[in-house]
Amino acid sequence: MDQPTYAASSRTSITIRWSPPADEGGCPVHDYAVYSAPSSEDGTLLDTWTEVNPLDRTDPTLEEFACETFPVTSVLGDHFVFKIVASN
Repeated sequence: MDQPTYAASSRTSITIRWSPPADEGGCPVHDYAVYSAPSSEDGTLLDTWTEVNPLDRTDPTLEEFACETFPVTSVLGDHFVFKIVASN
């Protein structure tokens, strides 16, 4: 899976984009967890990772989160690092 990249922003949100993994390991991806952490200008983490799309994955009515863009809202600060974790 490619690194997440910047897609758009506003005063209160950042939209990131990513590509699905080239190799799903024989089982299709059904969910992505999106994490962010504030960073310095050079990308050094300043705090711990926070999941920005927390879902109750045990909820049987939950629709799959299988998109490849995601708006991160309520951002504070100037610099962030993002990571995406695919689940299958």
